[in-house]
Amino acid sequence: GITAEEGIVTDPSYAVDTSGKAVLLRYDGGDGASAIRERALAYNASRLVAAGVAPLTLTDAAGVTVTPLLRTHATAQNQLKGETVSAAPDEGYAVAALATLDEYHGKHGRVALIAAEAFADVDTMETDGYGNKEFLFSLLTETTGTVPPTGCGVVLLNTYPLEDMTRGTANVYLAVLAGVIPLAVALTGFFVLRRRKAN
Repeated sequence: GITAEEGIVTDPSYAVDTSGKAVLLRYDGGDGASAIRERALAYNASRLVAAGVAPLTLTDAAGVTVTPLLRTHATAQNQLKGETVSAAPDEGYAVAALATLDEYHGKHGRVALIAAEAFADVDTMETDGYGNKEFLFSLLTETTGTVPPTGCGVVLLNTYPLEDMTRGTANVYLAVLAGVIPLAVALTGFFVLRRRKAN
């Protein structure tokens, strides 16, 4: 029930860059987004930004309810290869939505879609500017029932050195930690003691 259209949304009036591609977003005014909106706004997360975002087409499918979550402002345009494809409707383009599968054998599933090049970008999250983390945490609470650390900072962990490490690389690191560093410390101590005795 959620389809990303071709093109990139730009907004000359509501953007945080000169190209207009990093557009300011707002919460949808319907009941479906109210719980997510109120939970996120409790932490002053009123400004949301997405760069390179595509508009979404929302259609209720059989057994699926689709709820818009975030929208652009009405001044937004959809551009494809530098040409304007369409202008936003009065309520703005839907750019984030939630599809809920109707209950089946006592269970239901939810899928959220945000078609953007940068929505929780590393730089914006590190600067605590426009990382949209409160919205994402609130969305997680809504869809999974868990309680993420809404209102807390984000600590980014780089796991690439461990993921790319081979046994040979691990052995080299072990040799440096277990052999070279203690040897360097011992030699430094030896020379310091000799100088003190000489004085």
